[in-house]
Amino acid sequence: MKRVLIIDDEPLIRQALKKLLIRNELEVVVVGEAGNGIEALSELERTRADILFLDVRMPLMNGFDLLQRLQERNMAVMTIILTAYRDFDYAARAIEYGAFGYLVKPIDEKKLVEMTIKAGRKIDEERQAETAKRQLAELRKTSYLERLLAGEETGFAERPEGMPDFLDGCGRLVVVRSSNGVDSRIGGSGDPAVIAYKGELILLYRTARELTDEELAARLTKDGAAEHPCGISAPFAREENIRLAYRQAKAALFYRDAAGEPPIYRFAERMTAPGDEPDALTDQRRLEQLSEKLELGLLDEAWTMIRGFTETLELRKDEDLDAVYRQYYQFATAIKHNLPRLEAPEPVKKQLAELGLAELAAYSTLSEIDAFFERLFAALAPAATVEDAERVVHKIKAYIRENYAQDISLHLLAERLYLSKNYISAVFKQKTGVNFLEYLTNVRMEQAKLRLERTEKGVHQIAEEVGYKNTSHFGKVFKQTVGVTPAEYRQRRYANP
Repeated sequence: MKRVLIIDDEPLIRQALKKLLIRNELEVVVVGEAGNGIEALSELERTRADILFLDVRMPLMNGFDLLQRLQERNMAVMTIILTAYRDFDYAARAIEYGAFGYLVKPIDEKKLVEMTIKAGRKIDEERQAETAKRQLAELRKTSYLERLLAGEETGFAERPEGMPDFLDGCGRLVVVRSSNGVDSRIGGSGDPAVIAYKGELILLYRTARELTDEELAARLTKDGAAEHPCGISAPFAREENIRLAYRQAKAALFYRDAAGEPPIYRFAERMTAPGDEPDALTDQRRLEQLSEKLELGLLDEAWTMIRGFTETLELRKDEDLDAVYRQYYQFATAIKHNLPRLEAPEPVKKQLAELGLAELAAYSTLSEIDAFFERLFAALAPAATVEDAERVVHKIKAYIRENYAQDISLHLLAERLYLSKNYISAVFKQKTGVNFLEYLTNVRMEQAKLRLERTEKGVHQIAEEVGYKNTSHFGKVFKQTVGVTPAEYRQRRYANP
């Protein structure tokens, strides 16, 4: 959906143009209007319009002067000139200054529609090109970093835009972990370089001198990272040391988890980076599989996996006992992260919340640790088998919220939950007051309203994204539920922000 601004000194022309745009249901919304160029500058700053309908003859500042101001301020907007026949040469001159096209007054409705559609397509093409350019630059930067982390040779000629040169200055690498995955709010200013890597964010700082702990904490706060757990590497001065810096930052993050330290944790020489131990990559894959079992509530299978881990760790305890304790702590952390899904008893929650690396290390033998986890899973088992009505409804709601864009039916839910369709239907209506289809429709409509408010996507695309293959049917359901058509809803939101 493109934002439109109409600039003309005649109010009747502005109103007529606005009505024509609405009547033809174009993928545009009128976000403002003005009677002269000075007012137009203010409205452009406020609305950030995509398409500008601009009269060339106006008081105070005419259309031609406005175009010059826009060029001077580097404000890109797709401009369509409105002109009378006697102003044709003037309009042609304005086009030389960047206007997209012109319409002759009185405005022909068919030409207005054609010009608006062309302008919208041109905007889409430019945005797609810019997006592709950014994605390519990000891909090159990520690929370059991954090769550095793997210890591969690169060569300075390959350094992509956005990657700092560490030959002149002090480098620091920070690994940032968010419980909700990669946080797009972190960084974004170009300093530091920010790269998404394996579900975390890597921040690369280059400063003229080594920062103190207080200065680095202030930088992380400024860049939006300090609210998340952060592991910080030791200072480094050469690009080939990025791999070591990454491992140091991961080690700091691990020790922060184990020791229960504050969010920002700095690497110290006593730390060993995860992955230094034998078979570390295999252990990591198994740990990911363990988390998946816990997410699905498959406690028996999860316990079997831990027992298999124990056999492997038994062989390694004489080589590095600390590594064995760290691996068990990761087991506990994986269980802790899945407690909300398992609805664990309060005593179990409390025990895991207070569990740290030091508490695990108090167990003198692997058999004692093994017994601890066996008791833990025995306590979790009752919570995993509770399938009362409240829990069934919770699962149905969660599934709808996550899959509303898909073809959802009672039959599908019955198969997934191993329950009858009649039982699901009755329980859901009893606990929520609405039937399954009404709840699904309400979720889809709320998602549609969010997209109409916050994006510029067309109604057809929004319909598909919320689970409707037929745009006409989506429009009817939307009006029945919300009371207005999607186009009217979007127009009202822009009129009353």
